[in-house]
Amino acid sequence: MIGGLLMREIVKNHYIKIKYRFLKLFPINSKKKTVYFSVFAISLIVLVLLIISLVRHLVPSSKTDFSEYHNNNVKIDVDNTSDDPIDPYVNFDELKKSNWDVCGWIQIPDTTINYPILQSDDQTDDSFYLNHGFDKKELFDGSIFISKENDNDFLDRNTVIYGHNLKNNQMFTPLLKFKNKEFFNDNQFIYIHKPRQILIFRIFAAVVFDDRNIMSSYNFSDNNSISSFLSDLELFANSKSGQFQNDFQLAGENQLITLSTCTNKTGERFIVVAAKVGEQTTTK
Repeated sequence: MIGGLLMREIVKNHYIKIKYRFLKLFPINSKKKTVYFSVFAISLIVLVLLIISLVRHLVPSSKTDFSEYHNNNVKIDVDNTSDDPIDPYVNFDELKKSNWDVCGWIQIPDTTINYPILQSDDQTDDSFYLNHGFDKKELFDGSIFISKENDNDFLDRNTVIYGHNLKNNQMFTPLLKFKNKEFFNDNQFIYIHKPRQILIFRIFAAVVFDDRNIMSSYNFSDNNSISSFLSDLELFANSKSGQFQNDFQLAGENQLITLSTCTNKTGERFIVVAAKVGEQTTTK
């Protein structure tokens, strides 16, 4: 609190100094001076905010190279019915050494989405990874993460996974490709890697949704509420030119994942929803 009051006094003093110099510089009546200064001050603030925003987008930030944690030679066969474990795609032992908050890894073929999934252990700041990187340092790009509304084992009826939509095509920016019907039809699967297991999800919806909190807006332990969520997905798909597979049938207790990112419009989110259709065990 004391720090906040001190900062307020510093800003106030600078404001008074700038105002005094401005009014001294322009010899007009007092009322007009105040109006002109207010316009000048607002314009200056807007300019500074624009410069900060531009710098944050253009200046390269320090990102973790995740290539050392996964093995591109491991190929996943979604039609594999064998019980034999396959080699792991992700080295979770090394990941956990670097950051204990890792709870999984998301991979979407034919996109650049190939990242660890994190869940903050900070009980007071659920959105920590919104603006922090894998190394827990501040990062504009943030990370891919889930909130405390979900367990970190991806066994909830719906797990919402968040990531930024960025100009550098990182994080969840490639999700917007699923707006295109051809891309949507050609790229159906999402892989969630866990220690000793790979969960296979099939995409059935990609829509511009509103920005409601999905987990608190629907009761995913109730089948009627899940049906309501699916109906809303179809409604938004039809009204916002999204993609929705009417012929895809959820089986009983299918787990869902909802990938959520922002659009360039206030009050909107772009979400990709997929249902678990299989799993494979890995050697470790």
